[in-house]
Amino acid sequence: MKKVRWKKCGYRHFSYYGWISLEVYTSNDVLLASKNFSIEEFVPDRIRVNVKLDKPSLKPGESSTLSINAINFFGPPAANRNYETEIQVKQNIFHLKNSVAMISAWSIRTSVFDKEVKEGKTDAEGNAREIYQVPETYSNMGALQTSFYTTVFDETGRPVSAPLLLMYTHRMFSLV
Repeated sequence: MKKVRWKKCGYRHFSYYGWISLEVYTSNDVLLASKNFSIEEFVPDRIRVNVKLDKPSLKPGESSTLSINAINFFGPPAANRNYETEIQVKQNIFHLKNSVAMISAWSIRTSVFDKEVKEGKTDAEGNAREIYQVPETYSNMGALQTSFYTTVFDETGRPVSAPLLLMYTHRMFSLV
């Protein structure tokens, strides 16, 4: 542990990264409290990641394309960078408008029941594409929510994540 002494009129400027222990004493050197904390160097993202789905919702058997674009903030496109897309599927809670009946949250399985990880490299323009097809086995499962988590790794291997994209998968319902 590094000991840092504070001046009476303020603080002494220092540069230190790692674990620090802060201790508070009374005027007669009785320890009141202590707290360990970490100071880490901040490094801003070097690339920006944009993702886009070509369809907002699908039926079982249909497919959608996830377009990934990675751009260096200062310079050319983020070419030949490793990326990873995690696709998670879970049941979605819904209710019918103008209806008293509502499906109980307890009767629906809200945990992730299907997870798929796809990996690859961006092309010379910093682009990549992943195709997701809804399996036919999802046809009798009600409304489903598919979440896409996309991460592109910069030249040092540091991850830069894109915003979460949601796609809703459902059967066509008809009320009689």
